[in-house]
Amino acid sequence: MIYKSYKFRLYPTPEQEYYLAQAFGAKRFIFNHFLWVNNQRFANKEKHLNAFGCNYVITDMKKQDEYSWLRDMDSIILQNSTADLHQAYTNFFNSIKGKRKGKKVEKPKFKKKSNRQSFRTNCKLDQEQGLLKIPKLKSWIKIVNHQEILGTVKTVTISRCPSGKYFASILTEQDIVPKGLTGKEVGIDLGIKDLLITSDGHKCPNLKILAEKTNRLLKQQQKILARKTKGSNNYEQQRIKAAKKYEKITNIKHNVFHNVSNWLVTEYDAIYMEDLNVSGMIKNKKLSRAIHESSWSSLASMIEYKCNWYGKTFYKIDGWYPSSKTCSSCGHKMESMKLDIRGWDCPSCGTNHDRDINAAVNVKYKGQEDLYGLKIPTQHGNWDQNSAATKVPLVLQKLINKIERSLGVSSVNQGSEQAAGSLD
Repeated sequence: MIYKSYKFRLYPTPEQEYYLAQAFGAKRFIFNHFLWVNNQRFANKEKHLNAFGCNYVITDMKKQDEYSWLRDMDSIILQNSTADLHQAYTNFFNSIKGKRKGKKVEKPKFKKKSNRQSFRTNCKLDQEQGLLKIPKLKSWIKIVNHQEILGTVKTVTISRCPSGKYFASILTEQDIVPKGLTGKEVGIDLGIKDLLITSDGHKCPNLKILAEKTNRLLKQQQKILARKTKGSNNYEQQRIKAAKKYEKITNIKHNVFHNVSNWLVTEYDAIYMEDLNVSGMIKNKKLSRAIHESSWSSLASMIEYKCNWYGKTFYKIDGWYPSSKTCSSCGHKMESMKLDIRGWDCPSCGTNHDRDINAAVNVKYKGQEDLYGLKIPTQHGNWDQNSAATKVPLVLQKLINKIERSLGVSSVNQGSEQAAGSLD
């Protein structure tokens, strides 16, 4: 039994937008109010209020004339807001005590009206009519019903993004049937020149190239926004234009990530990847922007949770393993290798290596040694156009063709050559 969410676009009426704005404000007010209360209690050396204590106070607040407007709000929204605050404090305290893995978590911060707004509550869904119903709102909200919802509906998260669009993310509980085994395993090397390189030789183009035109338009809109007076109507209108361009770039990125991760989980039984120290890598001023735009952590998390869903193996090897400068054929390790070296010959066995593909093969071997205690020889170099193992997924074919048209060249890299062969 797993949890899976489905996201739908909402089209509320002006009256419904007014209620949603009140709900966003109520959730934000409760969070900020009890964050301030807990800050005061901390200054007075008192124990902070947990979610239950906050909910008890909310009941008294509704009886006061000053907060009488809270009676018109859905109580589930208010309770989920206090639960979010309690979870934020729990993560903060566990991080300080060393009970939480990963980087240190900061203490909760006050929520702003200008950021993405959201709240969680219960819902009723009519998929045939494309309608959604939430408590305290008498009318049904129109949704874009583009996919069937499976499983039991648990909660819904209504959100409003900076561009002004409304979305509903419906959380369900369901049983997912594991995907069939293919008997194939793959190593993945994440890069900047190419986003993703597999040990089979497939390459996913850099996302910056895919969104090059949108990035250029975003910069133009941001320059115009910088000249506007904050708080004015012109500033708000221009902010929405810039937000829409940024949202388009995010949508391109998520679309690529979902398609690539779905293909990997369907095609391979085990997926190996490096455990990269992204927070340390972005300290390099020359590469920090490119690393941020690549969003390696988002792609890795998508692959990981889909492997858990469908009964596949996902394993991260040690990030310090020298995968790029180790020969995948004989194991010879180079003393050093600069980033501008994209191909090299092994001085021990004479094998010519593509830097990224060689790294991906080494990642696969290292992962197999960690899990099984041995490595399974790769079929790298024995290309067969009729073999399913060498066929580039449709999403990569489209991306490569799009880049080739935009750049006006016949090929981009080795990945494009393999794509051309698979299309014949």
